[in-house]
Amino acid sequence: MMITYYFVNRYFDSKELDEVNLNIEESSELSAPLIYAVIPVLPIIYISFSSIFNFFQSQLS
Repeated sequence: MMITYYFVNRYFDSKELDEVNLNIEESSELSAPLIYAVIPVLPIIYISFSSIFNFFQSQLS
């Protein structure tokens, strides 16, 4: 059973690798908007300026 498993996986992996190489060559241009890079950073910025941690205390009081 394991011998068959080995050869079947080897076959499908080689088949999948060929399909992946074709897809990479076709779509090498970046098409994601810049907002997708900014969204994960926003919670860190909001937390750093929140009153929970007091990183930037006001000197005007």
